[in-house]
Amino acid sequence: MISSEDFKKCLGRFASGVTVITYSDGNEKGGITVSSFASVSMDPPLVLFSILKKTPSHDKLLNSKNYAINILSMDQETVSNSFANPKIDRNEFIKSIPTEEKDGIPLILGSLSILFCSNHKVIDGGDHSIFLALVESGSVGESDSPLVYYNKAYRKIS
Repeated sequence: MISSEDFKKCLGRFASGVTVITYSDGNEKGGITVSSFASVSMDPPLVLFSILKKTPSHDKLLNSKNYAINILSMDQETVSNSFANPKIDRNEFIKSIPTEEKDGIPLILGSLSILFCSNHKVIDGGDHSIFLALVESGSVGESDSPLVYYNKAYRKIS
């Protein structure tokens, strides 16, 4: 079987867009940076993402009726880094960036697009949970320059 180190090196060669999944658990709002995102189905409109089970945001998303998948633009690197940093209070950070709300869920303004979703199904994926999300609505932003992550660094598409 492949070693964890070799597995990480191999997967690091896959370029991916960057999303922040935002939620509200009723008491506080938060988010988590996620690059494990993909479309699944057009009918019904389904997407997927995976979250490490021991991450505090995992249970909040598991128990959320709705959440938003914010597909980040190239100028939102700070947003990505902040939601990925476990030392940052996400409830406080989200108050410092431009957002609007839909059904109490923060939507990050300036994103390439935003998908408003509900949990369709959650599948066990080893140390992660795989969330199948039903897309209820979506909006496209002004920018068309994505935030891309490749080989442990953000990259620009030219």
